[in-house]
Amino acid sequence: MNAHEIYRNAKRFTVNDRQATPHSKRPSKFDKCIVCEQLVAPEALQEAFKNEARKKIQYLKNKDAAVDALCELVDCGDETCPHKFHLACINSHQPIPRYHAQYLSMEENYGKVKCPDHFCEICFTESIIASSGRDKLIQVKDEIRAFHVNCYPAGASDDGERIISLAEKTTFSSEHFGICCGCGAGNTEELIKCSYCSKLFHRSCHGTDFPNENVPECEDCIFGTQIRKTDLILVQKENGPFLAASMKAWRRNSKGVQEVLVQFKNRSNPDTWVPLNYVCRIYPALSKTFFQTMKTEDLLRNLEDDKTYDEEWRAMSEHLEAQFHFQPNVKSRPLPKMVRAYKSHVSFSTVFGKIKLPKPMKTNKNIKIKFVLGKGYGVFAKKNLSDVIAGDYVGELVSVSEMKKRYLIGKESHDKEQKFYSFQSAGEKNDKPINFGIDAASHQNMMSFINTSCLPNCEVERVQVKVATNVMIEILRIRIIKVEKGKELTLAYNWTKFPCWCGLTKECKSALPKVDWAIPSRTVVTNVDNVENLNTETASGQKRKPTDSEYDSEMKKPKY
Repeated sequence: MNAHEIYRNAKRFTVNDRQATPHSKRPSKFDKCIVCEQLVAPEALQEAFKNEARKKIQYLKNKDAAVDALCELVDCGDETCPHKFHLACINSHQPIPRYHAQYLSMEENYGKVKCPDHFCEICFTESIIASSGRDKLIQVKDEIRAFHVNCYPAGASDDGERIISLAEKTTFSSEHFGICCGCGAGNTEELIKCSYCSKLFHRSCHGTDFPNENVPECEDCIFGTQIRKTDLILVQKENGPFLAASMKAWRRNSKGVQEVLVQFKNRSNPDTWVPLNYVCRIYPALSKTFFQTMKTEDLLRNLEDDKTYDEEWRAMSEHLEAQFHFQPNVKSRPLPKMVRAYKSHVSFSTVFGKIKLPKPMKTNKNIKIKFVLGKGYGVFAKKNLSDVIAGDYVGELVSVSEMKKRYLIGKESHDKEQKFYSFQSAGEKNDKPINFGIDAASHQNMMSFINTSCLPNCEVERVQVKVATNVMIEILRIRIIKVEKGKELTLAYNWTKFPCWCGLTKECKSALPKVDWAIPSRTVVTNVDNVENLNTETASGQKRKPTDSEYDSEMKKPKY
């Protein structure tokens, strides 16, 4: 194994993701580590990493040689990249929130550790890590950091090849937006003001240590997180509330402060120039929570008249709903290559010994993969099918401990695109029962794309296969019960840790997240059929009856 493989196959290394680290300077020479800028990692860091590596390295007889390999300078996992780093340094490197080098090295992601030059910093911060490493990137000239061309940072400038300047952090001296930027709630606990932008946060929602305890900062300001020039934003109008807006142009004022020309969504408000740090950008995943909190606390209550109040709430509803459904303009995940054979991971071989891998059945030719908006890939019938085999669930055979590690390391990374397509199965060695996993995250056939349902039209059959003189394992065979042409194949994954969102049963329909984008009104709803009882007075804060809408999240595969 090379250093990347040893690191990937080791148990989870400790990552202190509460400690932000500076962006590395872009080197002119490529013979040293991009993080510590030395040939040898700092002594204390390297010694701590060595001690942990001795405990975490698995499946290798000569651990000392493996530890030494981990401590050498290694090349970036991207073949076109000239950068080098120590794994001890990159393991503790946090220039972007939750930059977990070991998770990035997993085969379902990139197979090797890549430096931050290969990820869009904005997308990565939004926890769409697979997407952050796809499509065309533009690098920063003086630092190792990058952005999608379509995620170009607001206020940045470039020389045609690289970004030469980014918006800088400046002190904030205006009103803060009155909701926690980390959870979307209000005064459930003390709200702390960021010293450099318009955001507030709860300390319990803040996952990073302050560089200076006397100068509180939100996580975005600590990491220097940029916003896209196309992002939807909220901006305070003069001394009034924050309103829905977008950005039109950028400039630096006479004092060198980056400013942005704001266009309010309600076009009755004039465009205005404001400092860039006056802009509040809501993360898409929190948009619905922000909207509900804004309604509950009636944050537009100071608007002068009912017409303006309704217009601005309508603009805010449309604005945050669009933000809620936002997806970066990058290439979608390509359909993985389908395989026809199982693969054995070293963790499986260590437990079961040398075996002959079973040969899976051929996938049924009358089914196909299709992409469905809002759900992702699924498997569909080309014709009416009944009581036939769809195929065997093919993947990489791994130990239970390896399967758990893969799940937990992904969970720690907060990757919303984590690929965890694992089934637990059973086997025997010398008549002793041993469980194992079939992981189809990076080595898969069509069966891994069958989605879940509480009213499934397929079922799993466990087939015992003898793979060595003293070893038996169960493989998983998918049988179609009955499905009509054009309909999707589904299985009951029997989730227990989170609800099913198939929406086919009363329980699943009730579990679907409800998003209420209805706007509040200060006008009392009256019975216009009874003119004598017509009431023309207004009641502050009275809410319209909400209208529920269902949000169909992407169906996820079963997790251990």
